[in-house]
Amino acid sequence: METPHKNNNIDHVDFTNPTLFLHQFDESTDSYYFIETSERKIREAAFLDGREPFYQHKSSLQISGQYLHNQQVTDHLWAARSRFIFHVGFCGSTLLARLLESNQQQIICYKEPHILAELANLKAHQSLVFKDVYKQERVFKTVLGQANKSFRVQQQAIVKPSNWVNTILPELASQAGSLSAVFIDMSLEDFLIAILRGGRERIAFVYRLNEHLLSCLPHFKEVSMLINESHQSIMLQVTKTIALTLHMQKMLFDSAKSMLGVSNVLTISYKGIVDNTFDTLSEVTRHFDLAFDEPALSNAINSVHNRHAKAKGISFDTSTQDALNNRLYHTYRSEITEAIAWYEQVFADEYRQLA
Repeated sequence: METPHKNNNIDHVDFTNPTLFLHQFDESTDSYYFIETSERKIREAAFLDGREPFYQHKSSLQISGQYLHNQQVTDHLWAARSRFIFHVGFCGSTLLARLLESNQQQIICYKEPHILAELANLKAHQSLVFKDVYKQERVFKTVLGQANKSFRVQQQAIVKPSNWVNTILPELASQAGSLSAVFIDMSLEDFLIAILRGGRERIAFVYRLNEHLLSCLPHFKEVSMLINESHQSIMLQVTKTIALTLHMQKMLFDSAKSMLGVSNVLTISYKGIVDNTFDTLSEVTRHFDLAFDEPALSNAINSVHNRHAKAKGISFDTSTQDALNNRLYHTYRSEITEAIAWYEQVFADEYRQLA
């Protein structure tokens, strides 16, 4: 995107307008950057993190954080109920978002907004935002308020962050005015297969995610070091690192669930989304208080379920993916089995609760 510009007539800007999308935060200047978009562009994009152009113009609007805070422009939206989908990655979260937002009158889903990942990076780098209670409250109030904007009357916003954002789950849980969350869990075997299915690119992402998680969960650094210095085969080190990465995310989930309380939490599984879509989607809509009747649920599934959630216009064949998963399991059976056994031994009590 081009260099952002300042608006000299910001008193006439409506920051509750959903076409103004909060995209970035610059801690050094205490500035927020908005881009102009549309409901259609937001729906079409698989990700709102900059990988896809979902803006109307190649410029952004720079606004002082002090101004937004003083004007309290979205305080009422911050105070309203927020709806979030948290996930471990590669677990059907984008499919779930697509299923929900197929009901355009009721739902707009913000899929992986960049600003939340930015806040997670600031925490990893021990930013002042996460050391100063006042700054933290101000930033999260602004971001959560902006994330609750919708385009239509009676339409609800749902946010599905990247799993990179799991490190700021404690802050999201504590700083939201009211937050209802769906957590998507995954068995270790399914997670291992999902990462291996993505090849080198996905494995590389998991290693970056692992380092990111360790920056906020330093007590796991010794486990990570033991994996890397084990002199075992590269693939076994990879599968154990994948297992550790999943475990750290589950630990963050458990902490956030305790903070939010039972009534504000629903945990679903990857298998449920894929193999029992109707009942799982029904559970989610009830948890979020969305009026999906049986025809609406069926229409959502029929319109979305056989299409690739992340690639527009491409069909998705479950049998083809199942066959690939089976081949991967047989190819890496030894490493997968050993990583699971290692995980159960190292995280004995936690494994029995989470696996």
